[in-house]
Amino acid sequence: MRFLCLHGIGSNAEVFNTQLSAIQAALGSQHEFVFVDGDIPSEAGPGRLTSLYSTNEAYLCTGVYGVAEGPYFSFFNLPTASQIYDAFELIDQALEDDGPFDGIFGFSQGASVAASYLLRNQGAHLPFKCAVFFCATAPFNVESAPFRSMDDGTFRDEGTGEDITAEIAANIPDLLDRKTFPSQGKSMIRPYPSDGSIQIPLPTVHVYGRNDGYYPQSRNLVEMCQSFDREVLEHKGGHSIPWEQGMTSRIVDLLRRLVHAVDLHCHRLLRTKNRTFTFNMGSQHDIEQTLLGSWSLLELRSQLQDGGEVFPMGKGARGILNYNPNGRMSVQLQPAVTKKVKETVNDLLAYAGRYWVETQPDGSGMVKHHLELCSWPEEDGSYQSRKVELFENQLVLSSPAHVNVEVSPLVTYVFEWS
Repeated sequence: MRFLCLHGIGSNAEVFNTQLSAIQAALGSQHEFVFVDGDIPSEAGPGRLTSLYSTNEAYLCTGVYGVAEGPYFSFFNLPTASQIYDAFELIDQALEDDGPFDGIFGFSQGASVAASYLLRNQGAHLPFKCAVFFCATAPFNVESAPFRSMDDGTFRDEGTGEDITAEIAANIPDLLDRKTFPSQGKSMIRPYPSDGSIQIPLPTVHVYGRNDGYYPQSRNLVEMCQSFDREVLEHKGGHSIPWEQGMTSRIVDLLRRLVHAVDLHCHRLLRTKNRTFTFNMGSQHDIEQTLLGSWSLLELRSQLQDGGEVFPMGKGARGILNYNPNGRMSVQLQPAVTKKVKETVNDLLAYAGRYWVETQPDGSGMVKHHLELCSWPEEDGSYQSRKVELFENQLVLSSPAHVNVEVSPLVTYVFEWS
């Protein structure tokens, strides 16, 4: 995979390359990392760096200066709409000059820019399949209500004139330091909210330290990403990428899981694009051969009669389905643990028994399940009928069913397996 990499404030491409060097070496040469510089000349930024692969405290340095030669750059020095748009143009230019890329990496301010870009463009076709955020600071919404820094040290909403100093202190505390961030008279934009109202629709990895001054902002960004597609590593350090071998191994494990999640995410997109397409499986033998093997659950949803959707086991439910050559099948379904679901079908479900295939007059296939043993006793001995559809290497099994759901009593269960 190829990754576009954005450095932190007062840094440069060389510094970020050094910060990621151990991770790159552990991942292997099959992955390519492309580093770009911000376009605003800056003083050397904060943070903690270490000499390549060194574990000697004598080689540790607080800040960028003295570890990597300048010049140093930032993507913005104040969160103004024009500066954030300029940062977006740098990403677009990198895509044009060096793309395509599979994912985007960002450290500190670079993570802020990457997240801002993904949130800004989430309604369109995103040019990235995943994102990795190290020590992220807040992402900014270029379409948010602007505010202005006043000479008396307060901040006011430009539209209403309301004093929003408390809001700025909570969400962008750096702006209170007028010496480091002189903003008097400047019009600036707000960060995105972390209430889940807007989310990055991609697999993500988040790495940050409990002792980082930007810890709350990194945590907020986690909430702006899909819960079923995100991996989080919280370490005991500060505003730096961990360099200890054990932590590097844990980060690399998350990145390898991210690569797998990208594959599943692409399958979901394929399903969305082809949802109305029914695959004609052919003969009964063809269907049986297609089913054989193990399948992992991508999604379990219920399509309501009124056109809506609910997720009986929550978004991010997990499961495995096995079809064996001896005519036996087994299923295990585990509900998502990230949130409570209102539907009644939300307990661990496991069953096993016989299966067989029947072809329909239109050439489509149905697989029948006999639940000889089920973790829900009331389902012991029952039968299921599932319509079989195939999109590339994705299996979709669907069946009408009745379930006590608040929205509507009539639903169609749809199981998607990869």
